[in-house]
Amino acid sequence: MGSAIVGERVRTSMLDHIALPTLTFCALVCLLLPICSARAEASSEANPMLATVDRAATITVQPAAGNSAGNFDAGRSHQVIISVVGFTPSQDKDPVQFVVKASNQEGGHEKEIGRFGILPATKFRADNVSKAERFSFKLPVELATGRPVRLTISVVPSNGRGLGARLEVGGAELR
Repeated sequence: MGSAIVGERVRTSMLDHIALPTLTFCALVCLLLPICSARAEASSEANPMLATVDRAATITVQPAAGNSAGNFDAGRSHQVIISVVGFTPSQDKDPVQFVVKASNQEGGHEKEIGRFGILPATKFRADNVSKAERFSFKLPVELATGRPVRLTISVVPSNGRGLGARLEVGGAELR
């Protein structure tokens, strides 16, 4: 009978040696996970050129050289050209589209100027802006004033939730 008690004590003692490091590891993971997640979230918030399902990319575009407000041809058709340097499809591989809205610098009403998608939906990263994918949209007449234009590019799931989908904008220009 005495040996059974000793045997249980030994077994309990061995479990304590195994359980304590496991519990310590789990506690450490539970403490660090929110910190790591917050740091990753902060890095995407710090980059206004990165669009996700939860956060749109924003960029202010200046008129091309020689197209200041004084000599901007309002009767001519003007284009917004967006350069995309990176794309990551959604984790579930469901399609996403990108919605481009424009507004004037004074915080006027945003107007959708177009949508685009990237096919095939495979991850890519351009080494530099010269190798970027480019998408062009007609600039609405009310925004073709020769003043800066604020663009907002949103990731919108076509199906599913679009989790993990990311678009990195390399720049934009007005022509």
